Amino acid sequence: MPRSRQPVIGRPQVALGLPRRPLFVGSYHRVSVKIPKGAGIAFDDLTFDVPDGPKAGIVSQSRDALFNPARPHFMLCAGFEPGTYVVEARVAATNQLVGQRKFVVDALWTIEDLGPTRWFTGIVGSYAAGSAWGGGPAGPQNVNVVPATGTRRIAILLVDTSTQRYTTNATDLQGHRDRWTNELVNGVTQGGVTRSARLFYREASYNNFDLSAQVFGPVQLPGTWDDYFNSDGTPKGTYFQACFTAGDGTINYNNFDTLLCVSQSVAGPPMSLPGPMPRSGTGVHTRRRRAARTTASSPCPTNGERPVTARSTRPSHTSSGTTSDSATSTRPPCREETLVAGR
Repeated sequence: MPRSRQPVIGRPQVALGLPRRPLFVGSYHRVSVKIPKGAGIAFDDLTFDVPDGPKAGIVSQSRDALFNPARPHFMLCAGFEPGTYVVEARVAATNQLVGQRKFVVDALWTIEDLGPTRWFTGIVGSYAAGSAWGGGPAGPQNVNVVPATGTRRIAILLVDTSTQRYTTNATDLQGHRDRWTNELVNGVTQGGVTRSARLFYREASYNNFDLSAQVFGPVQLPGTWDDYFNSDGTPKGTYFQACFTAGDGTINYNNFDTLLCVSQSVAGPPMSLPGPMPRSGTGVHTRRRRAARTTASSPCPTNGERPVTARSTRPSHTSSGTTSDSATSTRPPCREETLVAGR
């Protein structure tokens, strides 16, 4: 339960220094502490806290290598939920409030030349992703190097930006949901043959690997398309974190292994898409319960939606395919690449 905030009592006041810009979810920042001369208190007499709890942020109890007793600071770790919060300084012996500073947390990163800092606590489960290449003797190679068994539980998140929102027409919106559910799990029948990503993986793995899926959203990102995507349509580095944050109040990520982000496309000139598509990488993403380790990649080209996804573990071989709003595909969409969210 968040504590009620009290007015700063007495003089002098301890000054806390923070960046003026919003703090990106899951990032960390040094907070300078200035104690006026004659205050009668020292840095070690103080405690620092965020009254609104982990959703707003936490204060690290450690001192990093740059700590200087003459110019002290502490580390503020931004939380998982966007909003406006306060960090407080109190006298440990009396709990007297002697300083406070307001800060804002959001999931929109606009600095092109560098990415946000990242913190996590506890044990973060690893996720192995990658390829096993050939080049050895004749015959089957790299069999069972990274076996995929059981059921991969996929959360499909419809995501849009301020440039182009998803339709508000209930029938059309349900059409988006049904199409993705059918392509991945239920199946699409064409020429008397029913195909889906799930059926493909069942067949390729001899029924050792399965898929399940549930659609959520749409959820709205506050920025424009250009805030989250490069000129060639590939997602910027913080896009996936923005999606995790936007879906945090809708999806219980503990119930899923994979997050597949489907972004509403926007009108614009034709793009020269990089190849091969998609591309993948790894990272740690912040969510409500704790950090999730993920792999992420760039979007696949479609006509009405862009499935922004990441590489998943496959049985023993892969297949290629595309999806489109105007013509339903009966092959695994976008090589069935998926954004994998560790638990």
